[in-house]
Amino acid sequence: MDPISFALALAQIPAIFTSCVDCYQYIQFGREFERDFGLTLCKLEASALRLTRWGTAMGIDGPDSQLRADRYGEEEIKSAYHWLQQIRLAFDTAREASARLEKAAAKQEKSRVLDTNTELVNAGDSLKALQSTMRRIIDGRLKPRKRDRVTWALYGRTNYENLVEKISELVNNLVELFPSMAPAEGLLCRNEVEEMSLDSLKLFENIIDEKDKVLKNIYQIELERRIIRVGEVQATDDFMCHIGDNVEFANQASSIDIKAINASGRAILHIDICHEARTVAFESGRIFEDEKARRFDFSNYTIHDGWLDTLRDSVHLNWKPFVDIEWGHYDMGDPVRSLLAHAVHTKSQQASLMLGFLQSMQSRQNPDEPHDHYRWTRSELADLMRTKDSWTVVVLEPVIVHTDVVTACELFGVLGDARVQIIHVDEEARLRTFLEFEKNPDVTFGAGFAPEDLVAAKNKLRAAVEAIFGSEEQAPIMRPAVMFRLCVRFMECK
Repeated sequence: MDPISFALALAQIPAIFTSCVDCYQYIQFGREFERDFGLTLCKLEASALRLTRWGTAMGIDGPDSQLRADRYGEEEIKSAYHWLQQIRLAFDTAREASARLEKAAAKQEKSRVLDTNTELVNAGDSLKALQSTMRRIIDGRLKPRKRDRVTWALYGRTNYENLVEKISELVNNLVELFPSMAPAEGLLCRNEVEEMSLDSLKLFENIIDEKDKVLKNIYQIELERRIIRVGEVQATDDFMCHIGDNVEFANQASSIDIKAINASGRAILHIDICHEARTVAFESGRIFEDEKARRFDFSNYTIHDGWLDTLRDSVHLNWKPFVDIEWGHYDMGDPVRSLLAHAVHTKSQQASLMLGFLQSMQSRQNPDEPHDHYRWTRSELADLMRTKDSWTVVVLEPVIVHTDVVTACELFGVLGDARVQIIHVDEEARLRTFLEFEKNPDVTFGAGFAPEDLVAAKNKLRAAVEAIFGSEEQAPIMRPAVMFRLCVRFMECK
């Protein structure tokens, strides 16, 4: 890493960041890129878009800069300076390689440089509009300076691919270096895709960097948001109608929203987007049917036709059996077996429960004897829990986070729709990110916790484990965790 002082790195980051963004303006393309010029240029612009997104989230070019000595450590600042230096070096390396290739191309009379404006017209309206939108966003984030350097042409497809890949890797390093900026970057991503036309948006999928996961998620959500809205439909007699896009693939289709349909006679009304759209949706999610949900005595206590996203969801038992219901008996079900049955359908297979659930066994006078108000004896519960190698245990009362959906995006899902987050205590960086979220002026935490509260809770978990299993060695792994619950309106959580 470059031998530079903390203060000097802090002072020079804005200038080198601006220099990196300026480098994109001086690039032209050799004749070998003529066939797919529009796509080639747009991928490079997407690279600049991501770099300026990071810089804007950090406030590098404005009065709200987050690059302050009191906010980040010395190593973070030095690393940011280093990665920006490497981005600038990547451009210089590509230029030097192109200079060598240009000499070889000149001998073969293949050194002609493509005219950007002409080639964009030839690329078609959609790609031209996409490039124009991205360039407008980039220039809006960082006002372009007067050009004071000579333009140069990229020769060699390998040279181009190496440049794009290297910048992608380095920008990814910058993004991961400052995880607390994720919510701001998510909001900027949303603004980017909202500015694009539907045609441009459909092409955008082909140029998004695979490492840019936040943008990829928001891009998919924006596609789904472009809805075909239909009011009340009256279909009678021999009326025939198709509502929806006549397309083959999901990324070409819009969603459909119909308020009401009234059909009679021999009317045919075909409502569809495409076969692939359904296939994609059901690859990671499905309606989870509970057989007991249809029984009358369970109908008010179960979720009907719940959607389970097997890739992203985990399963939690939010129950402490200190006071049990009077009208039922445990022959009707087993909450731990139900938890295990649901968890096995998820990719993570994570099953979590409350510390109070385990502590309830400590309060029993005769835990080894059956009791009407307890589903298991101590040994029965221990044997059941040993069927799983590890458990997540929420050891503190949930931390309620009051804020709006826009502010909560990323930490609580891309659109703030994953409103319960369970963070393992040993995930120190992620837990710290959630706790630092309280510093946001638009965020209010409910009752929080101090470090000593967490230490005490771990001791309570250890005592509960010993009470049930005899010792920690005889128990499955118990991972202590903290639950954060998003509340977008104060009254919802009261």
